[in-house]
Amino acid sequence: MAKAKSYKLQGREWTVKTLAEELGLSTPRVHGLLKEHNEDIKAIFESRGITSINNPPQPNKSQVNLYLRKWKTLKKYKMQEESLNLLFNEWPENKELEQILLKVSALNDFYSTNIFDTYTVAKHILKCNIDKDLSAGNEALVNKIAPVTINGKTRNFYSFASKYCNHHKSESYPIYDYYVDKMLMHFKKKDKFDTFINEDLKKYQSFVERIKNFQKYYDLSAFTLRDIDIYLWLAGKNYFPRKKQKKKNK
Repeated sequence: MAKAKSYKLQGREWTVKTLAEELGLSTPRVHGLLKEHNEDIKAIFESRGITSINNPPQPNKSQVNLYLRKWKTLKKYKMQEESLNLLFNEWPENKELEQILLKVSALNDFYSTNIFDTYTVAKHILKCNIDKDLSAGNEALVNKIAPVTINGKTRNFYSFASKYCNHHKSESYPIYDYYVDKMLMHFKKKDKFDTFINEDLKKYQSFVERIKNFQKYYDLSAFTLRDIDIYLWLAGKNYFPRKKQKKKNK
């Protein structure tokens, strides 16, 4: 089977299918635009009033549903999620170091959270005695778990802490992530859906409040916080990809 033709623009590759999804058009209409603009992808975007492909469309129900459908097609992420759910459902409490260590190690591997000393992190979580706060959905718990002292230096595993709590109780603990951060900051600047600075997103209670304000402002109450979380993460990966660091010559 022949591979679908792709077109490059600003470091991204586009097929007819991805262009159709991005522009909200049918594939025959996209074929027509490609012919009309001599396969100039930039001209096609500009003809639709889009001057930058790094400018995500306005959040709405259609956009969220689009990314929720995409999420269901990502077999790798879905399998990881289901595997983690099995593990966390098997050991929902955090009273045994061995069980905590398994959960920390699995999260670290699947999410590439760069924790090089999972044992110390697991001991820290055990010491924090988190089960009562987890059950109550206490948002302050994330910032309690995040700082871990390793070899005399305190490190802030904030994103990891939100993931650890999320996999115990996903509807109470949306995940803080680089891409979610980028999306919230972008629309705060563009639409002023809320007033906050970037540092406010590093305080978990404030972060959750901003997610809920985002949900309310764009009339997304039909979706759960987990749905919003998935949408922000996938759209953020799409529109705000991390820049690859160039290797320095030795």
